[in-house]
Amino acid sequence: MSNSPLFTSSLLDVPRPFVDAVSSATEALGIAGLVFERPRRDCTIVLVLDAMRRGIHLNRFAPLSLHTVHEIIADCSDLPSPTGLVIISSRTSSHSPHQDRELLNLSHTMLHNAGLELLEWIVTGPGEIYCPGIWASTSGPWSITSSRT
Repeated sequence: MSNSPLFTSSLLDVPRPFVDAVSSATEALGIAGLVFERPRRDCTIVLVLDAMRRGIHLNRFAPLSLHTVHEIIADCSDLPSPTGLVIISSRTSSHSPHQDRELLNLSHTMLHNAGLELLEWIVTGPGEIYCPGIWASTSGPWSITSSRT
């Protein structure tokens, strides 16, 4: 088992909306799994968190692009207190690390300018799950502890 924050809890351990803090990438994936389409299609799922990192909104969008980021910002503007986002991209083909790095940087800047923190971008694809943010920083966003017992 890896020491990665991606594997600190079970996919079955889904935090309750408006109650439990989302304290790991695995918990965020567990929540996103509730709205993944089957069979798999290219899409973006956005989990919106409040200041205490509790899930307050979950929505599905087209595959991540700069246009999609604008739609995400508009969607968040209708919510009472969004502060952070976890973006989960579902892909049916393999990724391009260079394009992902560029999209991550632009998305992070756009969201930051809108007053939102991009906590994590998780990409799921054929036989893989990875976080493009690992190229951007050495510390992860999951330093909080869960309030659940």
